[in-house]
Amino acid sequence: MSKLNNLRKWLSLDESAKYLERKINEQVAITDILRFALDGHLILSVNLQSPKIAKKVEIKRVKMAETATNVEVYVRENWGVYIGESFSPDREIDFAIPTSNEITSLSGVQDTPLLGIERLFAEEQYCKSLGLPKPSRKQNLIRGVTISAGPSGLYQLQHFIDVDDEIEELYRAAEAAGDANHPAFNSIIDIFKKLSTISMWDAEAHMRYIPAPSVPDDIYFVARTANLDKLVEVLNATPVTKTPKQSKKTENAQAKFIKNLLTVMYGADVAENPRKHIDGKMAQIRTDLEAKSLHCPSGVTIENWLSEIE
Repeated sequence: MSKLNNLRKWLSLDESAKYLERKINEQVAITDILRFALDGHLILSVNLQSPKIAKKVEIKRVKMAETATNVEVYVRENWGVYIGESFSPDREIDFAIPTSNEITSLSGVQDTPLLGIERLFAEEQYCKSLGLPKPSRKQNLIRGVTISAGPSGLYQLQHFIDVDDEIEELYRAAEAAGDANHPAFNSIIDIFKKLSTISMWDAEAHMRYIPAPSVPDDIYFVARTANLDKLVEVLNATPVTKTPKQSKKTENAQAKFIKNLLTVMYGADVAENPRKHIDGKMAQIRTDLEAKSLHCPSGVTIENWLSEIE
């Protein structure tokens, strides 16, 4: 084992792959690191090379109609993401709500639960490496880059709106669609014009900051060596002796029971798609179980169980 790694607290994805290779004596690629993280087996971190503005947030279930009132919906990079083919006013989705008007600054290596667009960033790298289709931004992901600050809670990286550019883009699109004189369009323009009077140094600056619509260029994924070592322990663990296989009827009944419990506790939407509510340190189901010192399987494992329901 390299003595250099004894002093290194984090590694790039390429370095992480080589680190695992030496630990488990198997070939490991960057795509394996990404897949481990996407499947909930490894906590990834991001290196914020320059300070980033952030807001502390809480994840809540809200109706899609409520998200349509946020100015971030009308920023050019988000067109069609919030209000698109999947939009249904009464459908509930996970949404990051700021806990206050306070803005803060984050830098350096920070853990991410892969709940926001950083998950899409990881999926894009994974798919590109394997020649797979690029994932769509129109996913039920929490917007912005999410940061897990341990006991301090969950944060969301922010973007300061360039009002002039956004208004120009809105007018261009409205004129092309013949909606430049529509009352709804004018009300949107008024929102941006009011924001134009707010500077970064004003007390109301928080109003002009929105969840970063894309991952900043100077951010990249890394893995803490401590988290890689935890993964190594799992990979090198002695295989558990297989127990006699249960009947299909029993497996089906167990899966139905789990799904019914999820429906009662978290709602039908969560029961149908539990993975994102389990994977990641800030996922609600995992948080609730670990708060009571109860083990939580990966979201992929749970989805595999439920997929067998007949």
